Amino acid sequence: MLKSLKKTILITVLAVLAFYTCMGAVLFWRKPGIPEITDPAELKTSDIVVVFSGATERIEPAFNLAARQIARTIVVSRADDSQMKSWSAAYAKGFHAPYILESKATSTHENAYYCAEIIKRTGAKKIILITSYYHMARSRRLLALAAIYDGASRSE
Repeated sequence: MLKSLKKTILITVLAVLAFYTCMGAVLFWRKPGIPEITDPAELKTSDIVVVFSGATERIEPAFNLAARQIARTIVVSRADDSQMKSWSAAYAKGFHAPYILESKATSTHENAYYCAEIIKRTGAKKIILITSYYHMARSRRLLALAAIYDGASRSE
């Protein structure tokens, strides 16, 4: 009887904790003022497209979004001018895509941190993030958190 009661209490406590954890996550992601980071298929326009450039194949979709005027500016973390000139020659296809390069990041955490500074500086509210499928969930969380703590999401 006592074991059964303890088990019931434990299950109830865990269920309540799970519920509030999920609700906290929903409220966190829906909090007003946090930049929207979403799938490009869901957007008609965005302020910027952020590319965590671990692989070259991530760059072409950014140029495609800019060419279709879905993204106004391309932000590439980590890249330099020579890389961007090469990518522009390969993917721009006759149009000029405004871009901002971030050249200090050496990890996904730093990609997020430095891009959050750019987001804050530009005042971007709608953001498309391009990275590998494998890293997307973590990259998205890191970018959202960095934007919050760096003040990029504050609209005061």
